[in-house]
Amino acid sequence: MLMENHPFEHVNLQLGNGARVVSIRSIHEALVFLSNEWPADKGRKYHIAIRACAEALESKRSGDEARRAFIDAAKAIDIYVHERTPSREHH
Repeated sequence: MLMENHPFEHVNLQLGNGARVVSIRSIHEALVFLSNEWPADKGRKYHIAIRACAEALESKRSGDEARRAFIDAAKAIDIYVHERTPSREHH
């Protein structure tokens, strides 16, 4: 059951040779992107990411695991991924 959006540290994807940048900010957005906008072959890592996101929304997995699976799936099909990592010095 989708109770909330489950935000995470955003991930930017460059699509179409950099012509389009998509920013994914939550597990829900990652799952919607995977389901509706995935640009290429839906291989093993894609299916792992779908499952990880769905399970994270059901609190069966952590948001970090879902985010990592999403990034791994994108990199597997050569989508350029810019992962923003939080600075530990500012907090």
